[in-house]
Amino acid sequence: QFVEKRSIDLSALVAERLDELDELLALRNIEGVRDLQQSFVIDMNPLLADLLVTNLLGNAIKHNINNGFIRVTSHSSTLIFRNTGKRLQGDPQSLFSRFAKEGVTKDSSGLGLSIVAEICKVSSLSIDYTCLEDEHCLTLFLQ
Repeated sequence: QFVEKRSIDLSALVAERLDELDELLALRNIEGVRDLQQSFVIDMNPLLADLLVTNLLGNAIKHNINNGFIRVTSHSSTLIFRNTGKRLQGDPQSLFSRFAKEGVTKDSSGLGLSIVAEICKVSSLSIDYTCLEDEHCLTLFLQ
């Protein structure tokens, strides 16, 4: 369905989306930190690339705390999204399942990270989730 592929710098796309989200971040008192020193370039469908970045940033905002942060770091083979948030209660791997939700939130369908996982599968990316204290980390790896 998403056959068209082209070389996309996801780190540049992240920077664009963060610029667009500046007002929302300020409203929520969330600091947006960009450590985009190296380009993270991949051949993938442009629509899927945008959906991937939008879902990851949206998730980091939605599940963040007031006076928290979102830090995105890019390297040539990894793109890392870190954000503050409440400590995860359930199994971290279940976050990538359809309709999986952390807690009972009305504004979440539970589809965001399952969509991210599917985009990664069809785009030669791997994704990993870790949590240390109240800092969540989603890392994209080139396969």
